[in-house]
Amino acid sequence: MKKYTVCICDDEQPIRDKLKKYILRYSFAYDVEIDLIELDAAEKLYDLMNPYDILFLDIRFGNRSIGIDIAEELRKRGNTSIIILTTALKSMSIDGYRAEPFRFIVKPFTEEEIIAVLIACAHKL
Repeated sequence: MKKYTVCICDDEQPIRDKLKKYILRYSFAYDVEIDLIELDAAEKLYDLMNPYDILFLDIRFGNRSIGIDIAEELRKRGNTSIIILTTALKSMSIDGYRAEPFRFIVKPFTEEEIIAVLIACAHKL
């Protein structure tokens, strides 16, 4: 059985809950064991001791667009995880490429979109 650690970093609880639900459905459907880490602030990623394979990272936290900057800093620090940036603003996705994300997910997202990106992540891992 494959095993991955997935980190969800978003300041909105309903978004984190929806992602968790879809990730767990993927886990059962594809017989993959997934450990979940849930964070409500992007800055907490700097203190995270346990490595993760996949990171779902929101671009905006409150009224600050810091997700891209934090993802870029994680890369500078040697983080090689798969990063999926999530945003409600399609225009932010162009800026996000400097953090070398694997994919962008535009909110509101569907279960099919999350499953598809997780399948792609599994192939990359």
